[in-house]
Formats: sequence, structure tokens, C-alpha cells
Amino acid sequence: LTGGGEVPGGGLVDPSVPGFNFDVVAGATYRIDLRKPVGERIVGLAVKGKAVQPDDRFTLALNNYRQGGGGGYAMLAGAPVVHDKGLAIRQLRIEEVQRVGTLDPAAYAERNWSIEPEAVRPLAIAEQRRNRSAEQGGRALGAAGSTRRVGTASAPVVRVIAMSDFHAALRPSFDQGNNPVGGAVALSAAIRRLQAECVAPACQHVVVDAGDMFTGTPASDWAGGRPTVDVMNRLDVAAGALGNHEFDFGQDTLAMRVAELRHAVLGVNVRGPDGQRPAWLRADTIVDRGGVKIGIVGAAGTHTPGSASRRKVGSLTFLDPVPLFAERTRALRAAGAQVVVAVIHDGGRCERDRPTVCSGSGIEIGQRLGALGADRPDAYVMGHAHVNLALDFAGMPAVEPTSSGRGIA
Repeated sequence: LTGGGEVPGGGLVDPSVPGFNFDVVAGATYRIDLRKPVGERIVGLAVKGKAVQPDDRFTLALNNYRQGGGGGYAMLAGAPVVHDKGLAIRQLRIEEVQRVGTLDPAAYAERNWSIEPEAVRPLAIAEQRRNRSAEQGGRALGAAGSTRRVGTASAPVVRVIAMSDFHAALRPSFDQGNNPVGGAVALSAAIRRLQAECVAPACQHVVVDAGDMFTGTPASDWAGGRPTVDVMNRLDVAAGALGNHEFDFGQDTLAMRVAELRHAVLGVNVRGPDGQRPAWLRADTIVDRGGVKIGIVGAAGTHTPGSASRRKVGSLTFLDPVPLFAERTRALRAAGAQVVVAVIHDGGRCERDRPTVCSGSGIEIGQRLGALGADRPDAYVMGHAHVNLALDFAGMPAVEPTSSGRGIA
């Protein structure tokens, strides 16, 4: 809040931070006072009824993703690991279901924290949910406010079908009405429908993926992502960007999964300690669709060291993708590409009530690309944020599909 106790113009909640990265601490009680400056907002912090003092020390139980600094928690990455049971969270859940039979949320939930002042709580909840409708809707998007272009045999239209953040959604999830949402079958059907609408030679299509194909369901995770590869290989994907969750099984397993994929995994901005791109990654590719050469250049998000396990990312570095996109766009066109698509595992969000107010590093990259003029790609595909967006950056169309097979763009 402002010094006068008012809500700032940009709202209370940073829209670029997904809800699942707002962690709470169990075993402690505390209040988040939004009237105080950053760094002083946690008040009344107590453990076992005793107020926490500045020199107190505690041991935190974390998953390895957070312990490695994932999700923006870089401050945890250097903390010493005092005990590692080596247990998978999924196994703990299985054992708990076996123990109690049916999980009752009331048996686990604890009201141990609150937001102050009380008057802003409804607003904080509303802001946190402002993008949820886009996540839950999961419908295919077209360019907002545009009409469908009609191509000809001599001048075909290229339809870019974008997916992202599949997260091993081999089966659908279910909404509050117990209706199936997303999953591999629904995603495949949506892609096939859009492909069928694009009739050659007047229309050619290409499927691109904006990353994070792995991690999300036990059936895939237990097998190190191999079942997800089997699904991806059936979706006609031409190329995809490297996502942060691709690192969840470690680089050795990732290199094996990449070799098993039929499509190219792209990371033009990824560098090893020798300054070179890892051998299992490509910068770009050119595919031929009915005689139309389509260049695709992809990048990982520069957030990856903070949104993946630092231990598994290791010594890899992630460069600013914009100059590399421009360089490879020129190179692809020189190699004969008639259309160039840039895809990145980075994105952003727009406010539900103010759809023209958008933020996020992927959107900032799109704005910079749109200003490049002749060196910019013809289309830009984002991911990572798990929301549907259709944007325009100075005439360059851009889309961001939602996650888990719930939508394509």
C-alpha cells in the first residue's frame, strides 16, 4: 500500500508471478502487513507460540525444486542440506492415501497466516484470480479482432499452431463440474481440427511448442518423461523451445529424451561453460510445408536458473535472446526461409479487467522484437505463464497458449 494506505495504481499483486509461486510456511504463524515496506511486511512471526528472534535458526522441509532456488527462490539455493530422505512427493501422497483412504482437506488445512489490513483481503484474492479465467477456459485463440486470411496456391497462408506447457498431461484433469479439461487426446483433437481447416495448397500449417513438455503426472514422471515423448511424437510438432521443467530429470536424461523426440528442441541462447551451445540443443531449424520453407528459432527463458533446480541446470547460462533472434532470423531468411517463427519459454499476463495492461519478461522481449523492423521474425510464440494471450507487437502477431492441453493458439 502507499504511504497513505491506498492501493497503488498497479494493484496489490504482481501479475507476472504465478499463484503457485506464492509460498506459505507451515508450522509458523504470521501476518503479511501490506502497509509496511518491502522487507518488513512479515509481522508477528512465531513458531510453537514463541516469537521468532533475529538470531533464531530453523530447519525447513522443502522439495528439491524450491531447495534449488526454483520458482524465484534463489535465496534458498545456497542453504546447506542437513538431511535428504530421497523420497518423492508422489510416493508420500500414495502412502497417505493408502493410510487414510480418502483425503479430507479439512484434516490438513491450517489458518496460520493472514493479510493486513483486513479491508484489502478481498481485493488481493480478486487480483490473484484475475487471470484464472484464461487458465481455465483453455479454448483455441485467433488473433484478437482480426479476420481469417485466405491464401492462394501461389501465395499460401501459413497457419502457426502453438502449444505450450504440456506438463505430461497424458490424461485430462477435471473442473469443478467434473468435466474433463485438457489432456493429450483433447490437445491432439484440437491440433487435428486446425490442421484440417488449413487446406493445401492455399494454406500450410506448422505446429510449434513453447516448452515445459515434462513434469506434471506420475505416469510420466516415474518413467523420466518417456511417456510424454511418445505423446509429443504423435502431435506433428516441428520444433519447440527448451523449458525450465525440461531439466527436472537432469541433463543426462534430458539429452536422451531430446534424442528420442521427432522434433527439434531449440535453445539459441543456452551456453555451456565453454561458451558453446550443448550438443543436444539446436538454435533453429527449417521445415518444408508444401513447398513453403518455414524457419523456427527458439530460446529458453533467462529465468531458467531461478525457475529450475540450480543443481540440474548446473553451469549453463542463458543469454538475452533478442539479438540472437535477430541474428538467426537473418540467417534463416538467407538460407531460404520464407516465414520465420520465434518461440520462447517465457511469457506474461494481462489483467483481466484491463486486457491492454500486460507485463512479463516474455512480453518485454516481444516488444523489443517488434521494434527490430526487417530483422524481426514474422510471428512470436510465448509460453511459461499458463494463460491464453493473443497480442500484436508493432504488427508482429504473438500468442501464448495455456497449459496441460487445455488450449492452443
